[in-house]
Amino acid sequence: MATAKSKTPALDAYVGRINAMRSIFLGQNSNIVDVPFPTDEATSREIIARLAQDLSPENLSCDGELSLQEIRIRYAHIMTCVLELEKILCRKIELAC
Repeated sequence: MATAKSKTPALDAYVGRINAMRSIFLGQNSNIVDVPFPTDEATSREIIARLAQDLSPENLSCDGELSLQEIRIRYAHIMTCVLELEKILCRKIELAC
């Protein structure tokens, strides 16, 4: 049986990474959200806050350890996640970095 292709692959991967880290540090049942979306407002706010955190210069560049090309790749991935989340929420997201 074929599975449906996700409409938000970057965001699914991003949230999957968050879920994996939360399960390591907080235990098995600590997922931020089970994909696919949509999700509730509180979870959306948490994802938006994490995206904003990841866009801070220190986090984006891994405290200056990444090359400019790696930073651009990370930035593009995060912005793709933002665009996908905006489509789900049907509103513009303002990220305060």
